[in-house]
Amino acid sequence: MKKDNFHEELRTELLNNPDFVKEYNHYSLKLKLTEQLKNARLKSKLTLEDVATKMQTSVTALSRLESTRAKSNPTLYTIENYLNAVGYHIELKVVKNIS
Repeated sequence: MKKDNFHEELRTELLNNPDFVKEYNHYSLKLKLTEQLKNARLKSKLTLEDVATKMQTSVTALSRLESTRAKSNPTLYTIENYLNAVGYHIELKVVKNIS
């Protein structure tokens, strides 16, 4: 690989790897979810402590829920409870994969 094209060639190579694409898509979804959860809380002007009190859980647990680095896989029930505590709800849309 030429140095000038290194990043583009690496990107192309990685995106041609089905295992990488699967992991990338999974992580991308997690990033979107955690960003939306945190944004909902901030728009509601609530602290983690406020939400923890409403949910009767710990700030640490909520911190993990909002973190992109945590290895947690929250249930839909937990996400719904969190959103309810901050005054939001979920709307889902299922779309066909592009192949």
